[in-house]
Amino acid sequence: MIIDEAHSSQTGRTHAKMKMALADVEPEEDGQDRLVAEMQAQGALPNLSIFAFTATPKTMTLEVFGTRDELCDLDSAGNVLPRPFHLYSMKQAIQEGFILDVLENYTCYDTYFKLAKTIEDDPKVKEAKANKALMRIVKTDERVMQKRAAIIVEHFIENVAGVLGCKAKAMVVASSRTAALAYYRAITAYAKEQGYNVPALVAFSGTLPEDGSDVTEAAVNGFPESQTAERFDTDEYRIMVCADKFQTGFDQPKLCAMYVDKVLTGVAAVQTLSRLNRCHQGKRTFVLDFVNDWETIQASFAPYYEAAEIDRATDPDIIYDTKQKLETYGVWLPSEVDAVCKLWFEAEAKESVLMRIEGMLGPAVDRWNALEDEDMKVFKALLKKFLRSYSFVTQMIALGDEGLHRLFTYGGMLIKKLYVEVSPDISLRDKVELEYLRIEDKGTKAIELESEQLHNAGAIPGVKPPEDEEYLSVLVQQMNDRFGTDWQDADKLLKACADKIMEDQEFVAKARSNSMSEVASIFMGVMMDALITLMEQGGEMAEAFSKDPVGYQDFLNENLLPVVYRRANQGQE
Repeated sequence: MIIDEAHSSQTGRTHAKMKMALADVEPEEDGQDRLVAEMQAQGALPNLSIFAFTATPKTMTLEVFGTRDELCDLDSAGNVLPRPFHLYSMKQAIQEGFILDVLENYTCYDTYFKLAKTIEDDPKVKEAKANKALMRIVKTDERVMQKRAAIIVEHFIENVAGVLGCKAKAMVVASSRTAALAYYRAITAYAKEQGYNVPALVAFSGTLPEDGSDVTEAAVNGFPESQTAERFDTDEYRIMVCADKFQTGFDQPKLCAMYVDKVLTGVAAVQTLSRLNRCHQGKRTFVLDFVNDWETIQASFAPYYEAAEIDRATDPDIIYDTKQKLETYGVWLPSEVDAVCKLWFEAEAKESVLMRIEGMLGPAVDRWNALEDEDMKVFKALLKKFLRSYSFVTQMIALGDEGLHRLFTYGGMLIKKLYVEVSPDISLRDKVELEYLRIEDKGTKAIELESEQLHNAGAIPGVKPPEDEEYLSVLVQQMNDRFGTDWQDADKLLKACADKIMEDQEFVAKARSNSMSEVASIFMGVMMDALITLMEQGGEMAEAFSKDPVGYQDFLNENLLPVVYRRANQGQE
């Protein structure tokens, strides 16, 4: 059996069923025979040779398909660390010219911002969900999108457009479908405004609701999505904006640049950035990253640069340890497990017994529902880990434990009946707004790689702890501390300029009767008049401005208009 892209979906039940279909086992006559047949398909099968190919093996990939022999190392617990049967490394492929080094020109940007709470109340919110909501406010802010779109287009024109005889292409990797559409529109608008001929298209799956209608990739691009890759290959289009789609498995040798606005780590980082590694005469590669740093990308690529190795092997005892923890909750009785499995394995047609099994699971579901809320969540997480660990470990070795296999069968049915109420994603747009923004080029460098081991987190027992709650004001401050900078003097200068501009009744009237984009055309002159007046007055503001006039003016250019426009339309004096 030959498996391509073996790092994906090869450690679960589907793989186990495939092995069972190919296993050389005795014909099934009764329920016990069926149970034994499933167990006989565990581990390595004497009649089956598997050849698994992947450029980015996960820890599970190495454990399931790796070779175990006298050449293997041992981990700290004395377990054999499996190794690849054969290796053609990324390092060797780059040296021999089969692929390009996509990390040779890697530019990172930092985004500094300050959020402000706009309500008097200070509600408690789920910490992880609230932090995501706060970052969405930043990511989807019109100023952020326009600023980054301008950076992308200017970089493409200056560095990429002339490569490959003016046929070079670029990909923008967005964090979501909504962000991809917003980027496409911002890039198209900026290029048109500047008079650049940089035709773009967008790629995302499904539909996006917008103003009461559904937006699709085909509707935006003007042709069926089945033609997107083909049309992008022509000279008609230069930039593709995508969300997940085309991030993996997309082969376009003319792709020279990638603009990243999405968190990328591990296999996802390698798979995504490797869209650039196809060879083409005269090709150079460029990456501009608005989210990740050099160290994160280096750590993601390092395990795959030479021979992929893991730091520890999964101990089969993790299954028994997890089973022991589950039993302390008293959710099921051994007799219930046996009764369900007897009915299941003896049934010729599985569908015919599902209703009866559902009733037999009732007592366990009732006991689970009687637990405290946090215990319900922990139990379900432990049961998931047990099922996942058992399915994974038995791909490598045959445990030969009939009782454990019965519990695995029973647990797989029970978990479908355990419904945990999940709190929905929250929106904080009516409670928090982006006050200040600065996007800064950190520089460009080649990321050097050295081999590192893959961390096998799955070999460690335990489950994720429950999510904490925190006051919104605390989370806003933490976010500002993490992504902010010293805004004190800038804050004073901005407020002083805003106060001065609000004295201009003619401008305030225009701001109240026009859109912000229309006001922007006259705002520079108004801002400079206010700034000159403040400098002539001297004092603390003038002294601060004189220390970094370019930096402060850039700050005002980016942040002052939204503040003044908002104040004018709120009627603030």
